[in-house]
Amino acid sequence: MKKTLSILLALALVLSMGVMTVFAATTDGKVVLTADKSAAKVGDVITFTVTATPDSTLGLGALDFKVQYDPAKFELVSASNASYFDSVSFNTAVAGNLQYSGTLEGAVTTTGPVVTFQLKVLETNGVVDLVVTSYALGDFDGTDATASAIANAGTSTAVTVACDHAYGEWVVTTPATCTAAGEETRTCTACGATETRPTELAAHTPGDWEVVTPATCTEAGLEVQKCTVCGTELDSRAITALGHEIADDAWTVETPATCTEPGLKKAVCAVCGVEVEEVIAPLGHDVADDAWTVETPATCTEPGLKKAVCATCGDEVEEVIAPLGHSFGEWKVVKEPTATAEGSKERVCSVCGEKEVVAIDKLTVTTDTSVPNIPKTSGTVAGGIASLAMLSMAAGVAAVTMKKKHEDD
Repeated sequence: MKKTLSILLALALVLSMGVMTVFAATTDGKVVLTADKSAAKVGDVITFTVTATPDSTLGLGALDFKVQYDPAKFELVSASNASYFDSVSFNTAVAGNLQYSGTLEGAVTTTGPVVTFQLKVLETNGVVDLVVTSYALGDFDGTDATASAIANAGTSTAVTVACDHAYGEWVVTTPATCTAAGEETRTCTACGATETRPTELAAHTPGDWEVVTPATCTEAGLEVQKCTVCGTELDSRAITALGHEIADDAWTVETPATCTEPGLKKAVCAVCGVEVEEVIAPLGHDVADDAWTVETPATCTEPGLKKAVCATCGDEVEEVIAPLGHSFGEWKVVKEPTATAEGSKERVCSVCGEKEVVAIDKLTVTTDTSVPNIPKTSGTVAGGIASLAMLSMAAGVAAVTMKKKHEDD
């Protein structure tokens, strides 16, 4: 029976190419592939359905198609024929390739599912593809079959299954250096998909200082610091000139210094061989402490003058004697301060008698509000007030005593 149906299908295709058919063909028929989800994670099961829509005039008499998928990304869980056609061949034996062939002697005129199958997601970003290989419109009885086109004949309908990724933390997979960026990766916790991105260059690693130009006796040198990884120069600094190397006993005095004039000495540097000159500072006059004669004594405020003869050159030397400064005694109060007027105090230099006078601040009066302010009165008034106070106290005591006695009675 199946062989007969295949022969009839082939005959229908030939007749459609060279013979006018009884029925007028239309092109609104189609076959589509759908899935119950387009985003999934590894381990999810997705249900796919192949649905046929017949030609509105002729119906659908025969259909052959195949469903292709990558078995590395999907695993077939189940597949079932939806009984769209009476005679069906459905082969799932080859992984990644579902083969379907169906016919009906009376053309199907209703839209409905042809095949339903389930795939388990092994890796995301997989594509399931439906390819229509042959079809026939109209009654499949060998006389009125037609091969008129359906809407998506010769094309494929694909469903792509992706993952709503949930990425973890970035992890460095290739460390960066100071010359090349590194790489870090993060992985989807649902499907294992990965993303990568470059990382910034690493910092240079400073090495030891290297002398580029050695310092000499008179010229500064130069040293640099380089990265130990890539050799990039990171920093530079000057090396202080060494200065000439001359022993103390290598100097020759060309011009001796005097009390007032500088001298000159020369020597040859033991390192560079250059002749070096150096000034000898003036010696200064040689005068003993007891050789001075005071010409004008200094006072507390005015400088004095003393003279002597230098023991070296015989010149007369003058030297200023600094003012002695006052020698003041203790401070003495001249006027006591009050709450309304300043006071004063003075001290006297024991040498020249000069006085130094300074003001004393006014007294500060503090009022204690906790003590009643009883005005001062004359002795007679005060005595009267005191007597009245004593009488009041006595009367109070008497009243208390009488009240107590009355209570006892």
